[in-house]
Amino acid sequence: MKKCFVLFTVISLIAFLFLFNIPSVNSISTAEIDKMRYQFQGGTFYGAIDWLSDDIHPGDEVTYQIALSSFVSNTKISKLEVRITYPHIIQQNGKYYRVWETIYYDEVLTNYILPLIPEAWSINITVTLPSDADTNQRMEITVDIYYLPYEGAQEERFVYWARAPLVLYETYDEIKEERNELRLDFNELYSQYIFLNSSYNAYKATHSYSNSEYNALNSTYNQYVESHSYSNSEYDNLLSSYNALNKELSLSKNLIYIMIAITIVFIASTIYFARRKPKIS
Repeated sequence: MKKCFVLFTVISLIAFLFLFNIPSVNSISTAEIDKMRYQFQGGTFYGAIDWLSDDIHPGDEVTYQIALSSFVSNTKISKLEVRITYPHIIQQNGKYYRVWETIYYDEVLTNYILPLIPEAWSINITVTLPSDADTNQRMEITVDIYYLPYEGAQEERFVYWARAPLVLYETYDEIKEERNELRLDFNELYSQYIFLNSSYNAYKATHSYSNSEYNALNSTYNQYVESHSYSNSEYDNLLSSYNALNKELSLSKNLIYIMIAITIVFIASTIYFARRKPKIS
């Protein structure tokens, strides 16, 4: 039984190598990059993703080819979903973040019996790389496969994702133009540096002081502090005197108000009694 299993595995590997023309097979669900090709094995089928585009810049088209083939009869793909995302930079609350946004999503295959090796099912998917793509990162392609390994089996799921590098092929003229622009920027920055350095030296020449001048100013400051500083007891005495004077002032004000009131009453009484006095005939 063990010998039969080993023989079956060897035959499957040979068939897979013949179909996809790759040096080795990787059955894990992470990307293996070999000349822009990604290969994977899920259950009873093999798959490969080829990156068919080159000389890619933001705004150009990118084409992927997805191929599937089974090494067991009657492997049925219930549903195959493909999602492609790209990286770009966004700004929120004064900070910059890198995010991946979807530029393609579709259900590209349903209820399909995969052909046996060496035949294969394939599809080409073309998307346009947005102009704000972050070329320092990679595009992501994800295949989400629901399948029945053989007739009468229960449905299983296999998810595979890979990141395709955004390779920018620049011509000599483009590199030369960028170099000239950088040189102009450098010359402008260098001129600003010379001006700022000259301004700094002129300011330093007119605003620098020797240690003796600093010591003299510091001595004057200390003398001023000694002759114009007061202790807490002196402050407390002044505050107490102020409060006492404030109380006396308040009392004086109240007495003045009382005297004014008495005077007004006295004047009013005098006028009143003067008018009440009977006239002598």
